[in-house]
Amino acid sequence: MWMAATSVFLVAVHLCCGKARYGWIKKLQLAVCCMAGIHGATTTYLSAKEILKAYPVSMDMENTTQQEKVVFLSTGYFLFDLLQLLLTQPHEVLFILHHFIVTSYMMSSYVLGRGMISSLVMMCIGEVTSPLLNTWLVAKDLKKDYEAPRRFFDWLSPFFTIIYVFFRTILGPPVTYWVVDGVLKSHKLGPLVRYSWSIMVTLGTLGSQAWSLKLVKGMMKRRKSQKKIA
Repeated sequence: MWMAATSVFLVAVHLCCGKARYGWIKKLQLAVCCMAGIHGATTTYLSAKEILKAYPVSMDMENTTQQEKVVFLSTGYFLFDLLQLLLTQPHEVLFILHHFIVTSYMMSSYVLGRGMISSLVMMCIGEVTSPLLNTWLVAKDLKKDYEAPRRFFDWLSPFFTIIYVFFRTILGPPVTYWVVDGVLKSHKLGPLVRYSWSIMVTLGTLGSQAWSLKLVKGMMKRRKSQKKIA
């Protein structure tokens, strides 16, 4: 499914960006960004739906068939994206590690038969910014060669930065605490699972803080440059 979606976007990118004469790796990266935005919107909606159905949420509750369907859909995306990262951007160690951790978390909850809701909670808070993030990344890549994406990037950047920081830095830590607290207090999960899941979730949230800081610094730098030009 995700490979087919990427193929469609790859053709679209090739047709729309003929002027810039990008190589196949660059075009594939742009197509993957489009696919990632769709994955983010889809899994945010589906995971939020499952969280509301399961409320009040117990982080070690037994998995449901619908939860497993959402996780399988997302795992397919992460495995495909992991493959393209290894082929086209092997230097992106943090992204590769992130995909490996996410996939391991989701699949271990499937094997155990419980706790999948905790991965859906983290997926929801993590993927909610994905549509805007990938739109921003595409605009950032195209702005050097096209005027419209440059203007759109300048307009979108402050809004995207505020939204990203809100979800990842303001809401992210308390949601992470909720998940970690529920996992650590579980009597149905073994010690190895409790501690490994807690470490994975915490590392993911810490990584988001680094991204938030980078975005804020970038926004402030662009604002200073614009003031100098004005």
